[in-house]
Amino acid sequence: MKRGLSVGELNRREFLVGMTGAGLAVVLAACAPTQQPAQPAQPAGGLAKEQVIRIPLTEPPTIDPGLATDTVSLDVVVQLFEGLVGFDDAGNIFGIHAEKWDISSDGINYTFYLRPGIKWSNGRPVTAQDYEWAWKRNIDPKTASDYATTLFPIKNAQAIHEGKADPQTLGVRARDDRTLEVTLEAPAAYFLRLASTWTMFPLPREAIERYGDKWTEAGNIITNGPFKMVSWQHQQEIVLERNEDYWGKKPTLQRVIYRIFPEGAEEQVLAAYENDEIDVVRAIPPAQVDRVLNDPKLKDQIKIFDQSGTMFLAVNNR
Repeated sequence: MKRGLSVGELNRREFLVGMTGAGLAVVLAACAPTQQPAQPAQPAGGLAKEQVIRIPLTEPPTIDPGLATDTVSLDVVVQLFEGLVGFDDAGNIFGIHAEKWDISSDGINYTFYLRPGIKWSNGRPVTAQDYEWAWKRNIDPKTASDYATTLFPIKNAQAIHEGKADPQTLGVRARDDRTLEVTLEAPAAYFLRLASTWTMFPLPREAIERYGDKWTEAGNIITNGPFKMVSWQHQQEIVLERNEDYWGKKPTLQRVIYRIFPEGAEEQVLAAYENDEIDVVRAIPPAQVDRVLNDPKLKDQIKIFDQSGTMFLAVNNR
């Protein structure tokens, strides 16, 4: 476990930051969906009338679940989309879109049964066909999905990705609108964990086929998560609002506003936080750490929490 820091209430609400070797930074839990979106901790005086949070972010390279690879993109993706299963803080798998699932005795065949009432933001039901189409689209080498390898345990997936087989031969089939059948190459005890990743989220075929690379723009995008997109002013701001038609427990937050900052603008972000222009500090410059830790107002907003994660050092030997 990694020790981190949590920035709490600055006469506004309570927020999270983590610690890195270079200073303080938010640790984002974007590598797997959770059952419900993260919420700010409730202040002692009760919930604010307007449940809005303003978060600093750099411009996401993409919010296409099939193409996303970085935490900036995934910060937004996991608020807008979700998939079959997730796993909780203890590592236990639970169903999200999948109400239940069966696994054959040899570990080769998985059958997922979708719960009723799940809808896209345009009102259309989320179906097993949406999953089948998304997985075949993402494994297709023409899509150039960096995380297509998460699909490799599925029958024919690697051959398809290497251009040796047709995407339609992928071992996934919608038996009906709410039943998805998956055939693996060999038993893979970790397959359910792979099924929680964004590369295996369902996708809105109608939007992608109509708008192509522009399908994730506000006005074009169709989503299925606890939030939906209101606007995306590139290099400025992304606004999400609560999806009132969400199948599960609705978020407490009514609106999420991502304020876009340039790469490496930690000083600017910290100043914006102290000026009450944003509600979360994602990275505190190393030169400011001592000041923040000793500031009579800011120091009381730091709380310790545990965060799972992997850190590594890459050495350029050239």
